[in-house]
Order: sequence, then structure tokens, then C-alpha cells
Amino acid sequence: MTNISPNICFEPILNNILDRLDQKDLYSMILLNKQFYNIVVVELYKKPIFTNIKSFEKCSNTLKERKNYASYIDHLDLTLMSEEDRLEITDPKLTPFIYTQGISKLRILNVYGCRLLTNGFARLLASSNLMELIYLDLGQCVHIRAPFISQIVKNCIRLMYLGMQGMRLEHFVVYGEEITDFDDGEIDVGWVDQLAIDIIDNLSDLRIDVRMCFGRTDIFLQKLSSNSNLEILYTKCT
Repeated sequence: MTNISPNICFEPILNNILDRLDQKDLYSMILLNKQFYNIVVVELYKKPIFTNIKSFEKCSNTLKERKNYASYIDHLDLTLMSEEDRLEITDPKLTPFIYTQGISKLRILNVYGCRLLTNGFARLLASSNLMELIYLDLGQCVHIRAPFISQIVKNCIRLMYLGMQGMRLEHFVVYGEEITDFDDGEIDVGWVDQLAIDIIDNLSDLRIDVRMCFGRTDIFLQKLSSNSNLEILYTKCT
């Protein structure tokens, strides 16, 4: 007769129970014993929920000290916070949520309305092992420019949704690693063209939202329309 470890039977049952509990109940279970702690921590950080900037910053500080906890994050959606709270989210505050020590389990990342995020955060996404990422919403992140979105597209080849609502696709040039708006007479749409090419080359099936984008969306959309597998959501700005 084969001996079966009690843990093999116990953990699936416990995980099924944990899926039905809210965060308050999960936090209380951490205090029971070490075994519960190890299992519940994974569940807590799988889909952290933030309704205000205070709870977000508290979790960010914890992740700075316990970097391995970020490896548990599967789903990170910041849109439950108010618009005002999302305006307080910066690169340093969000960076601890991106696991950089190995393969990340992150599948869904929604930072819509986090207007202070910059190319630095986009560069972090592009350099991290985010092979599982299928949903990315960068809508209203107006400081993130096309070259850095291109890097993300090349890195996250399983993306099925890319939100770029309200982002800026106007003309700009790159000086070193800095993005600078064009002066009159310096127009070059190469980076916008390249972003469209990178999307087509790296993502076979993608739903992309470019509603209310500013700048040369006509060139961008013309390039994207050559791929029939792309679903494009678009509303022209006036």
C-alpha cells in the first residue's frame, strides 16, 4: 500500500478554501502557525487589492524588504484606487511589485491612470522575465514613449491585450536614453513606425486600445492595419 503524505491531500483542500476568503480573513490566518503562514502568504500576494494609496504604499514597503513576495503576484490591478490616488504612484513605489530575480508569474498588469510612471518603469518591464504577461494596460501613462513600449512588446511576447489609451504618439527624438519633443523642422516618425512593426513582428494575436491617443496615430494605425489578426480600438482625438 502506497503511503500518501497528509500535506498532499491537505494543501489542495486548503487552497480551495483560501480562494473563497477575503483579504481580511487571510491576514488573520497568517497568525495560526508556520504552515498556514507559508501557504497564505502566497495566496495574499497572488492578487493584491488596493483601494487607497496608503494600503498600496504599505505593501510596496513590505516588498522592498521581502523581494521574493513579488514572485507570487499573478494579477495587479491598480484601478480600484481613486484617480487622485493613482496620481501619487511613481516608479519607485511600483518597482517592488515587479519580480526581477527570476521568472515572474505576473499575467495581468493594469496601471491605467498612473500618470507619473515614466520610461524608467517601462524599461524595467522590458528587462524583466515577464513571459507570462498577457494583459498590460498603460493607458494615460503619458510619460511613457513609443521606443520603450517597443522594448516591452519584444520582451512580453504572449501579450493578448495592450492598452495605450490617451498616450502620446506625437513626434519625438531620442538623445541617448532621453526622449525630447521635436522642434519645428526636426520631424521624424521613425519610432512610431518601429513600434507598429515590433507589434506586428512579435505579437500574433493582440487586442490593442489606442483610443484618444495624441499625435501621429494615423501613421501608427496604417502600419497596424496590415495585420488582420490585430483587433484595434480607436477613436480619433479632436
